[in-house]
Amino acid sequence: MSKKGYFLGGIILGGLIGAASGLLLAPTSGEEARKKIKKMAKINDEFIQDAKEKTEVAVHKTIDAIKHGIDKLGKIVEDKKKSNTPKEDIDTSEVAA
Repeated sequence: MSKKGYFLGGIILGGLIGAASGLLLAPTSGEEARKKIKKMAKINDEFIQDAKEKTEVAVHKTIDAIKHGIDKLGKIVEDKKKSNTPKEDIDTSEVAA
C-alpha cells in the first residue's frame, strides 16, 4: 500500500476512534449508545475487510512481479552463460524492462 493509502487509512481509523469516543462520552442513554456503537462496529468491520482485500491483491501482484523478474533474470543469466560473456559485460538494465 502506498504512503497515501496508509495516511488515508489512518485518517479514517482516527475518525472512527474519535466518533466512538464521542459516543461513549456524550450524554445519551445506554441503549442509544449501544446502538450507535454497534453501527460504528459494523462500519469498522467493513473498512477492515476492504483494507484486507486490497492488501491481499497488492501482495499477490507483488509476488507475481517478483516471480516474473526472477524468471526473466534466469533467462538472461542462461543466455549470457551460453554466450560466454564476462560478468563485467553483462547489462543488468535488461532485468528492469
